[in-house]
Amino acid sequence: MIYNVIVNNNTRKKRIAIIADYLTVSGGAQRQTLMLADSLVKEGCVVVIYCIALSNDCFPEIAKKLTIKPIVSGNIQIPSIPSDWNFIKRLITLVRNIISENNYYKKVAYMLSKDNHVKPYDSITIHDSKALPIVHYLNKLPKPSWLMNDSPFFIDYITKGYGKLANNFVIRAIAAVITVWFILFVISKIGNIIVLDKRNQKIVKKYFKIKAHIVRSGLNFHKHKIRENRKKVKYIKVLTVNIFFPHRRYEDIVEAAVILRSDNRMLFNKLRFVFIGKTIHDDGYAKLIKQMVIDNNLQDKFEFIESVTEKELCEHYLDSDIFLYPNHNQTWGLAVFEAMSHGLPVIVSKTSGASEVLKNNYNAILIREKSPKSIVDAIKKLSLKRNSNIIAKNGKYFVKKNISWSRFSKQVLNLL
Repeated sequence: MIYNVIVNNNTRKKRIAIIADYLTVSGGAQRQTLMLADSLVKEGCVVVIYCIALSNDCFPEIAKKLTIKPIVSGNIQIPSIPSDWNFIKRLITLVRNIISENNYYKKVAYMLSKDNHVKPYDSITIHDSKALPIVHYLNKLPKPSWLMNDSPFFIDYITKGYGKLANNFVIRAIAAVITVWFILFVISKIGNIIVLDKRNQKIVKKYFKIKAHIVRSGLNFHKHKIRENRKKVKYIKVLTVNIFFPHRRYEDIVEAAVILRSDNRMLFNKLRFVFIGKTIHDDGYAKLIKQMVIDNNLQDKFEFIESVTEKELCEHYLDSDIFLYPNHNQTWGLAVFEAMSHGLPVIVSKTSGASEVLKNNYNAILIREKSPKSIVDAIKKLSLKRNSNIIAKNGKYFVKKNISWSRFSKQVLNLL
């Protein structure tokens, strides 16, 4: 077991406010926010989620059970910042977005403060780094905790973990100035900081001089038989589930396919790659990956699916043979454990948070980051049924014994 959970029964009737930014897509961070709220309600808490926007694209079957108070009902158009834009265009758009979002957060804070005046909250948690400046408007409210799903964008630039502009001296200088402001005027107003992995714990310690608490995310365990419907299929389906961003490293998968075509034609002919994930957040990066597929004449090997329902996603997990997660500097990785719970053997980069709790060649194949050759070697290993079945079985058992939303919510509750 990798967790020790102690719950104080006198916290079961807490009133908790959760602050998110946009609940408009079905991503890992959004699922975690909703499932934490749902689990806390089951623990006996009164939970209200405050956010800028809520749409039916964000896990409607979960959201409808919860109390959610958005400023805007439906999708909201905050311009994305594609990775292929030049520096000036990205900077101008970023500043405009910050100003626009700050106005929304003022409204969120006003709504929360008004509700708190009627029935005071015991705890407040902030779930998105972009929402942290809201602390300036939460006067006379409990000191909020920060559930750090990912590191703030300016820290990503300093650590060179966020796109090619991270190497730009001006960008890094601006990021450093923002970091100082952040420490002086935001972090000082935050209570506990909760992170999902050691990488982010180290970032908090290095840049904010605070010890963060690690709480691993949760999961709904699926009691399906291990890919029974794959026995008679002659091809190997390799699945990846991610919203498109540069740190997802989709290019490594395309390059791995190119290597396999020349290195092992027989295996290459059996492979099919399926990418599931929205492209709207970085359309430039998505176009780059799709063009790579075309340039290498791999159109018959790659399928891009923009979005799926919960049922369809489950069917894709059960209809696949390998789950591939090459993400670099990725916080946790909920999709990894979803795949494992469905009985899929997983390939995971060593710089994703998920790798911290997995054992190489036992319940997962852990690969070097940004390495198409490592992906090739891992696919070769899992193309052998004996290897695939052992890792899938061990992975499913690990998830069943160690990861659940109930465990996650109880640990978070102890820190509020």
